[in-house]
Amino acid sequence: MPTYSYKCESCEHEFESLQKMNDRDNPTQESCPACGKLSVIRTPGIGGHQFNDVQKPSGDWKNLLENMKRKNSSMSNPSTIHA
Repeated sequence: MPTYSYKCESCEHEFESLQKMNDRDNPTQESCPACGKLSVIRTPGIGGHQFNDVQKPSGDWKNLLENMKRKNSSMSNPSTIHA
């Protein structure tokens, strides 16, 4: 999920929140966590992503990559192409 930056225009409190992309504007409809006023805006920031439950590629991906490399090397050397 991306991290978005927000700022309260009343008290200048800045905070970040993990939001689904479709929900990124929701904090602007809620009150500031510091002062309670309804003046939160989304600010440009260097958003980031947090990945949960990331798995390493399975052996199938490794085999697929090796097969692609073999095909590419055989295409670059016409003498090894079988008709």
